[in-house]
Amino acid sequence: PLLDHANIDWVAVTPDQKQVFLFGTISNEPAPGIWRYDLASDARHPVLSSSDSPSDYARSVVIMHSNLKLPGGGQVNCRFYRNANFDRKKKHPLLIGDSTLNDPIYGDAFLTSMAACGAYVAVVERPWWAGDIQQWPQNVQALYEKLKSDPAVDIHQVYLFAAGDEVPYMCQLVETDPEPWRGLIETGSGQLPDFSDAPRFQLRPKILICFGELLRMSDQLDGYQQDMLSQGALVDYVVSPGETMRYVGEAAKRERIEAMERFIFEE
Repeated sequence: PLLDHANIDWVAVTPDQKQVFLFGTISNEPAPGIWRYDLASDARHPVLSSSDSPSDYARSVVIMHSNLKLPGGGQVNCRFYRNANFDRKKKHPLLIGDSTLNDPIYGDAFLTSMAACGAYVAVVERPWWAGDIQQWPQNVQALYEKLKSDPAVDIHQVYLFAAGDEVPYMCQLVETDPEPWRGLIETGSGQLPDFSDAPRFQLRPKILICFGELLRMSDQLDGYQQDMLSQGALVDYVVSPGETMRYVGEAAKRERIEAMERFIFEE
């Protein structure tokens, strides 16, 4: 239902009574804002976000820190996001990445919103964008190996996320062995996964690609969708008008997070 867990400050109906405008927080959205609800299509759309502050539901996310020892020696810092109502007797989707958490592409707003919806989120913390980025495949694989035996993890619902220069390293990890991964979330990169050399009968992950219109990737992705169908992989993409890889507009950020939430939680 539209208003489950909603905190609405005001509501306005258009003169033709076909649309409703609401101000507040709806469901697990990480920030309050103005929303347009179309009665005929039963769909809502962000109009304007007023704040980057997480909603009460996002604030219920518990953040934990830990060190991860790597197989070849050394260790990295990790951060884990779980809903405050996390139930260890249930299976939860697992979302994994290796990123800098102060970057606007994937930061606390994204990670807390996914955890607030019910995902178990785990990320290796890089000290800065380029710092040790070449270790992305090894770090993510090690984190996956650590968590896959956790009884609270749904091993059939493991998702990876990467952006920009991280994407080639994600491709390096998944292309030869795609089966462990249920889905891949990619933002703003011209490189795309190719499973043509993967074992023929292994399942392929579904793929969500988010990018700004100014990157001009639409034509490339139309062909890519068709190519990947022949490889057994489904591809969806979300284009944000007027944006590049690092989104500026709050409505575009919100739409991207919504698309990622649907990708993980709406099978």
